[in-house]
Amino acid sequence: MRISVLINLTLSIGLPFALAVLLVIKDKRHVKALLLGIITFLIFQVFTRIPLLQFILPNHVWYILFTYEHPILYLFLLSLSAGLFEEIGRYLIMRKGLVKANFMDVFTFGIGHGGVEAILLVGSAVLLTDVSVVDDFNLIMGGVERVFAMSMHLAFSFLVYAQISKHMKYGLTLSILAHTLVNFIAVYLMSLGVGVLNVELSLLVMASLAIFFVFHERRRFNEN
Repeated sequence: MRISVLINLTLSIGLPFALAVLLVIKDKRHVKALLLGIITFLIFQVFTRIPLLQFILPNHVWYILFTYEHPILYLFLLSLSAGLFEEIGRYLIMRKGLVKANFMDVFTFGIGHGGVEAILLVGSAVLLTDVSVVDDFNLIMGGVERVFAMSMHLAFSFLVYAQISKHMKYGLTLSILAHTLVNFIAVYLMSLGVGVLNVELSLLVMASLAIFFVFHERRRFNEN
C-alpha cells in the first residue's frame, strides 16, 4: 500500500475511530452523544441533502441551467445548504438529546458528526475507488483536510449548544454562517484554480480559530 494512501486512511478513518473508542472507554455515557452526532450527519446529509443535490434537483432543467449560468452563486448556495441542513439538524438533535450536556458530551457529539463524515466521504472513497490516478500529495492533503473539518465540526457543535444552553443568543445563526463561509471559501478557491496547498492553508487558519473557540468553551464549562 502506498504511504500516501496509508496516511489518508489513518487521518480519515483511523483518527476519528480511535477518538471515538477512547472517548467511550473513558466514559460509557459518551456513547449517547457519539451516536447522536453520527445520526445527525446521516439524517441531514446522507439521507436528505446529498440525495436532493445528486438525484432530485439534477432532473430539473432549470437547476442544470442555473449551475452553468450562475456558477459562483451556485457554489454559495451549495455551501449555504450544507450550513442550513447540518446546523439546523445539529440544533434539533442536540436540543432533544443533549439537554444538560457537559463539555465532553458536546465534544463527543462533534467527533461523531465530523468523524462519520470523514469516514464516509473520504476514507470510504479511498477504499472503494481506484486511487492510482490520484497523486500522493492530493491523497495526503485529503486526509489532512478531514482533520481540519473535524476541528470545525467541534466548533460548530459548541456554537449550536451555546444557543441551546442560552449562553449565546445567536449560536445557531453563527454556526450556519461559519459553516457556509468555510465551505464557500474552499470551493471558490478551487474554482479559481488555486493550488491545493493554498486551499488547505486557508482551512488551517479556520481550523485554528475553531480549536481556539473550543478551548474558550472548555474554560466556560469549567467555570460553570
